[in-house]
Amino acid sequence: MGKDKKTTLEIFKAKASAALKRKKSFVTFTMSFPSFAQDEDGEPLNIKFRTLSDAEINDCVGYESDDPSGGDKYAIYLSAVEPSLKDLGKEMKEAGEIVTPMEIMDMFERHEISEASMLIMEKSGVLSKNKVTIVDKGIENLKN
Repeated sequence: MGKDKKTTLEIFKAKASAALKRKKSFVTFTMSFPSFAQDEDGEPLNIKFRTLSDAEINDCVGYESDDPSGGDKYAIYLSAVEPSLKDLGKEMKEAGEIVTPMEIMDMFERHEISEASMLIMEKSGVLSKNKVTIVDKGIENLKN
């Protein structure tokens, strides 16, 4: 093997390194919520979101035990950055309009919650249309 030929391990190491860097950075994206177009100004609400970390995704799964759509709501609640739904929830709680900050999630239609959560999970790498596939299969006898 020539010196300019990279080993399989070196190639995989570079790919693994790039994947780990990618997973540590957040991707932002904006979603539009059409139900808000019913308000006086007739405009949908656009919210900027970020991808969730693995730990945050685990927290979302934990929320589903109390409320079947709790995980979906919590994913949106955590992920929203502009405006921050956490901050908005706290402000509306302090103003006495809601009892818990998470109640802010009731402003969305149910279909919007499930659709937005699905997109957040897709962008965060939990769900994907790109599936892992088998490209080659064979039998090898492993001798110990």
